[in-house]
Amino acid sequence: MPYNALARMIAAFTNEFPECKTVKIYSGKFTAENVHEVANNLPAILIACLGISITPPYNGDRTGILRMSAFILTTSGPDQMDKDAMAMNMVSRTLLMLDDDWVLENPKRMDASNLSSSCDGTNTSLWSVSWEQPVVLQDTPLVKVYEGEKLKSVFLGQAPKIGTAHKEDYTEIGKDDK
Repeated sequence: MPYNALARMIAAFTNEFPECKTVKIYSGKFTAENVHEVANNLPAILIACLGISITPPYNGDRTGILRMSAFILTTSGPDQMDKDAMAMNMVSRTLLMLDDDWVLENPKRMDASNLSSSCDGTNTSLWSVSWEQPVVLQDTPLVKVYEGEKLKSVFLGQAPKIGTAHKEDYTEIGKDDK
């Protein structure tokens, strides 16, 4: 997953919502149990990548669509705004940020869903703001290339003839025979 894109999203949400106690990457959807784990650090915005897709034809430009969601969790407390009003305010601000002042390419198909019914008994309001985010895939290199440096040899052995006693039984892979 394009980690640089996620890091930029976290920075944008952190900047836009300084009142949030928690803004972080989250690894998926919510259950009633994991709402309790986060409920002591509210308000919170948890950013999750729910999937990645590439639409054919695959033209080699390595672009894809991230299916993103910002889970917004709020709670009511003494001298605080009502949890539902606070959540709606944060949902509205998120949609405006995505539409007007987003740090990445313009997102597509933005929507918001009220998921608070999954928080019964927690005094927590939970919303999901979802969008499709076009990104360049593999924006960080998987392998670093060093010009002018010789690559190390890779050897293949087959059990049980492995180990230093069977050095001669290994086959060098990618050896240039020229």
